Amino acid sequence: MEHIKRSDVFPKKALVSEDNNLRVPFPLLSGECAEYLGRTVDGVIVLSNYRLLIRCKESFSNVPLGLIESVEMREIFYLHANCKDATVVR
Repeated sequence: MEHIKRSDVFPKKALVSEDNNLRVPFPLLSGECAEYLGRTVDGVIVLSNYRLLIRCKESFSNVPLGLIESVEMREIFYLHANCKDATVVR
């Protein structure tokens, strides 16, 4: 009989970052790992295996991945995430 950890079956992905100076602006939950990290005009955007977080100077959006219905890229600079509860994160 062999004991296998969940972390061995589902290994964490390496962080893909737009800039090496960027840091994840929130504490990660148990089992969560940030996968993509990028810069916005006045903040940071993070995609983890649990949620999408967009943090600006004055506000933030924290959207669980299971809530997102569709994502649209409008023009070059606009990202619209349509949620199942009829909200839109821009």
